[in-house]
Amino acid sequence: MLEACLERLPPTLARLFLMREWLALSPAEVCKEPAIKPTNLYLQLHRAPLSLQQCLKVQWFIRAP
Repeated sequence: MLEACLERLPPTLARLFLMREWLALSPAEVCKEPAIKPTNLYLQLHRAPLSLQQCLKVQWFIRAP
């Protein structure tokens, strides 16, 4: 279900989240590829878990039998 929710995120947001959380890249490394500033990265990394949480709540917990 987590993968399905990740696919619902905007592609850039999903990529940033995966690079930071799953690949454990440093913020400086994550900022290099999309050429974003660290403040923008932190904002995006704040939004991603909130979106994933909402998706999981609706798609998994509410639909559970």
